[in-house]
Order: sequence, then structure tokens, then C-alpha cells
Amino acid sequence: LDRNRGWAVGRKGLVLMTDDGGLHWGKGNSGIKYWLGDVHFVNPQSGWAVGSNGIILHSEDGGKAWSHQNTPTDEKLGDVYFTDLNHGWAVGDKGVILMTRDGGKHWKHQSGGAEFSDFYSAFFLNDQFGAVVGTGGAVLYTEDGGNHWLVPEAIGL
Repeated sequence: LDRNRGWAVGRKGLVLMTDDGGLHWGKGNSGIKYWLGDVHFVNPQSGWAVGSNGIILHSEDGGKAWSHQNTPTDEKLGDVYFTDLNHGWAVGDKGVILMTRDGGKHWKHQSGGAEFSDFYSAFFLNDQFGAVVGTGGAVLYTEDGGNHWLVPEAIGL
């Protein structure tokens, strides 16, 4: 989040956090035993973590405690990105792109048309412009918050 505060996630629901630039790490309580693949905080208190079995967790206390959010998938989720407290995306295996406009109270599928690819990263400049990348060189971008996903034109590779 900044030069002092950071979080890391991993196997068996592991959540680690630091507030001194990584000199010391403390454990949070995810309450799960599944693999977590990514964590993203938008401020010192509010963050989300994603992982296997379609798991999305939310913390409102800086990562000490986590609560489950209902998701419409059982696919492994590998990345989560929020532009603010309301707008977020989670991506994962078999072309899964999930989006929320209410901080994760409701997640819905967005169709990228790349179900053959496992997505492993998402990045958004704001709640309209973003991109996801995945296996096989899959790259999709959106200019309307994910209502439509586009394939960039070839760049001469």
C-alpha cells in the first residue's frame, strides 16, 4: 500500500502483514485452509484476498480478520484488483473475470470470451479502464468497466 504497509498471502490460508516496511511480519486470521493467490488493499483497513475454490475474502481491519464473500464460481482465482472501496475485479482459471460495484457484496461474471485461458493478473487505472492477462499470451482490455472486453491489435510480434 505504501513504503511501510504491505500484505502477503499463501498456502493454507496464510495471511501476513507488515507496518514497518517488511522488517517484521504478523499473521492475520483468514479462517480458511485453502491456497490464497493474491491480496489487494485500497487503504490501510480495507482489502480483499482471492484463492482456490473461488474464494474471495474481505478485511475491514487491516488484515487481522477476514470474512467470506459469495462468488458465482468455484474456479481458482489468482488475482484481485480494486480501484476504490466499491469497484473491483477478480480473475482466474478458465477465463473467469468477476466484477463487483458494491465492495464485494455481489460479484458477477463478465465475459471476456477467452475461456480457454487461465487469467493470472488484472490491473485497472480507474473503474472504466483496465486489462487482464493470462496463459497462452491472452490479453484483454476494457474501456467500459468490463461490460465489453477487447483483444488489443497485434503489435508486430
